[in-house]
Amino acid sequence: MDKVIPHLSVVIPVYKAENCLDELYRRLKSALETITPDFEIVLVEDCGGDSSWEIIEQLASRDARIKGIQFSRNFGQHYGITAGLDHCIGDWVVVMDCDLQDRPEEIPRLYAKAQEGYEIVLARRGKRQDPFLKRCTSRLFYKLFSYLTDIEYDAQTGNFRIMSRKVVDSFRIMREQLRFFGGLVQWLGFPAASIEVEHAERFDGKSSYTIAKLWKLAAETIIAYSDKPLRLAVSFGFLMAFFAFCSGIYIFVRILLYSSPVMGWGSLFVSLYFIGGIIIANLGILGIYLGKTFDESKKRPLYIVRHTTFDERGVFNDTPWDAAAFGLHTAEIAEYTPAALQQVMHVPGHYTIKVNPLASKQWLHEGGFYYCDTLLEPHCTAAKLKVFIHPDANIGKDVDWHALLPICHGAFAYGRFHRDFNLDNARADTRYDNWLHQLFEQRSIYGLFWRGELAGFIAHSGGSLVLHAVAGSHRGKGLAKYWWSAVCAELFRTGHVEVTSSISATNVAVLNLYASLGFSFRNPLDVYHRLEDAGQFALQRPSFGMVNVGFAGD
Repeated sequence: MDKVIPHLSVVIPVYKAENCLDELYRRLKSALETITPDFEIVLVEDCGGDSSWEIIEQLASRDARIKGIQFSRNFGQHYGITAGLDHCIGDWVVVMDCDLQDRPEEIPRLYAKAQEGYEIVLARRGKRQDPFLKRCTSRLFYKLFSYLTDIEYDAQTGNFRIMSRKVVDSFRIMREQLRFFGGLVQWLGFPAASIEVEHAERFDGKSSYTIAKLWKLAAETIIAYSDKPLRLAVSFGFLMAFFAFCSGIYIFVRILLYSSPVMGWGSLFVSLYFIGGIIIANLGILGIYLGKTFDESKKRPLYIVRHTTFDERGVFNDTPWDAAAFGLHTAEIAEYTPAALQQVMHVPGHYTIKVNPLASKQWLHEGGFYYCDTLLEPHCTAAKLKVFIHPDANIGKDVDWHALLPICHGAFAYGRFHRDFNLDNARADTRYDNWLHQLFEQRSIYGLFWRGELAGFIAHSGGSLVLHAVAGSHRGKGLAKYWWSAVCAELFRTGHVEVTSSISATNVAVLNLYASLGFSFRNPLDVYHRLEDAGQFALQRPSFGMVNVGFAGD
């Protein structure tokens, strides 16, 4: 059964919310089902010390659309949002708080506004239901934040918003340690709108943000997003130097004109202590920035996941045929997300991921993945197929297994398995032998015959041509178009609507073959591999002087 991709995801950081979660789920479910039944709710529990995680587990057991994540320790609200965005897969993503001050009933309005063409829609709180002191400190923070970062930030908006998949994917790229969700999203610069929403009272309890925590968050956020404190310190230093210079001129002129001694040793000592304090403060500001730079240079993960309510290996497609050949765990990673890549860090095995060539490869490079190949997908319908016929070129499924193996081995002398030269060639041969034998047992192999002699084979899985090769004695003679067109025509005759394949972009001969048959090309994918514990394999280097390219698609 294919995995259903939710249309809408809701990401909620959870902290000390045991009394809110049941009501939160009930109201979210009611609101989201007015939009689509295909939704998911991602609850990230930030180790609040209560029974929130147990309740999340209960909710997830009742409704598969609930995805629970528990951190190993308390990381903070904005890290919880980051984890939720890393794990969500919906086309549209809502971020909100868990205390029900952000009303789930407003989500349909946010979604409707987003359908007008906006990538981001913010929920603007017309009348905040927070204590007076918190409203004042929040307003002061946003004023100061806007001034120091030169980013106009609306104090009436919080985390509650809806974002498109494009925005979420862009947000995921930014992995700096100091997290301020609203500032990061605003920095992206996508078209945004806002709507007025009702801000409710807290459903239970009180805010965990004390004045001290708020100001600590404010200081770290300003340091993370602005170097203006450093520039202000420099400006203040020049200003003090200017006043000192003017004072020196005044004293010098007074001595020349009036010969009067300079009085005020007390004021001199006060000035010295004042200047010393300013110098130390400036050094402190500089030290804080250096400390944050040091933190960034460590490249530690933003968070550590202790438990989930879902099988995180769901982002992997295990490849047991590869595991049997290579003697270690092998899998293809199905999602290009930081969360998925993090799961294979320091885990022995061989991992494959295929990504859009235009996507940023930063996560792959940081995670030790290396580029192997670029694949294209040829595709054709019966109406577009160009059929070539030669009386001496025939196909058939009555083939001898032992005659296939030499043809298979001779066709892959260059770059077996996505041209990964970190893999031992003998093991790669075993992989293809196993795959070919499996297809042979399924009677999914067409033999290619020239004047009655077996000259190659094409193996298929359904309507996809997955493995094919031509013997060296029959290459370069313009014969492939007869065999390929005959196999495609036979697949169409047996009921397939479309014939596809997967070909390396470097395999020009086969690309030209498919183009001559009327095939078009789509879905380019860059293939990256990651090999952990490479000591099990002999590192292979390509021998460019002995290239032997056969008709084979990975």
